[in-house]
Amino acid sequence: MPIPAGVVALCQQGNESPPSRSHSYPDTQHALDLSTPGARGTPIVAAADGRVIRALVGAWPEAKDPGDGFGNHVVIDHGDGYATLYAHLDLVNVHEGKVIKAGERLGTMGSTGAAGNEHLHFSLHRGQWATTGAPPTVPIERLLTADVSQGDIFEITSSRGMTCADAQVSLEGHLYASENGDTAPTIGAPSDELAAHVEEARAECLDALDSFIPTYSAFPWLVPRPTERGPHAARDSVRALAARTLDDARAHYWVAALSIRDLQDWDSARGALDEIDRRKLPVIEWLVPWILVRRWQIAEHDGATEEAERLAVELSRFRGTQGPELDAFIDHVTSR
Repeated sequence: MPIPAGVVALCQQGNESPPSRSHSYPDTQHALDLSTPGARGTPIVAAADGRVIRALVGAWPEAKDPGDGFGNHVVIDHGDGYATLYAHLDLVNVHEGKVIKAGERLGTMGSTGAAGNEHLHFSLHRGQWATTGAPPTVPIERLLTADVSQGDIFEITSSRGMTCADAQVSLEGHLYASENGDTAPTIGAPSDELAAHVEEARAECLDALDSFIPTYSAFPWLVPRPTERGPHAARDSVRALAARTLDDARAHYWVAALSIRDLQDWDSARGALDEIDRRKLPVIEWLVPWILVRRWQIAEHDGATEEAERLAVELSRFRGTQGPELDAFIDHVTSR
């Protein structure tokens, strides 16, 4: 894993995301998005020995360039055509040409490039690296990790076997710990010291997920606890937040988003969006197209073809305003 021993990360997006999601393309298809909710500046380390062949800096959040959407990032060549990518970094602490060992620090987690929220985009690639972009991804078949939402036994896992959400911070990602340190890893139960570190980090991560964390990026995610409470309880928490902050359209929006995405409760979604209109709530700029997205999904579900077409035209005005996630969804809406 690309995180130090004792750190717990949420897998907020995993392999082979559905069409239009950001991990549905050849150069991202088998990537993992790992975040540490409630923490800032989480160290990122090399997952295996190798040599740094790219260390890009100078990117800003939500900017496509430099970095071709990956923001500040590091690429490590591991030989035989394989390389790992560590993207959206805040700080980069290595230089091109540096020979590096597994567990050695590369930089810190960030939100540069087309990130949306603070997380690490981690992927294995095989192929020729050009000046920009990345070759196609391949699955990671041997990843030392422990799913701490299911227990704390370290084992070799495939990235395709990890439980992750389909995109962004969602309810279905699991919490994973790494045993990536300076010494050779031990498969099985962790040492008492490491287990204590993992449990402490896990508690901190769950505490952060249990509250609603606005970030200052383009998407102020409201993040419910992902695995222990379930989508109904998470939506109840968002509703409680909406009741406390009646003038905040974001909370009502997230009632709708969770209702559609995790519960397929179309009536609740429709009611939450209508509440924004009924109260004439001010809507911050980034949220406007996403409300249109949810309205379009409802119209599509209801078979309201003319309304869906009208919303599609309105949504198309926002192409290029937020990044690949929204643009991919606009493409999907347009094709429908």
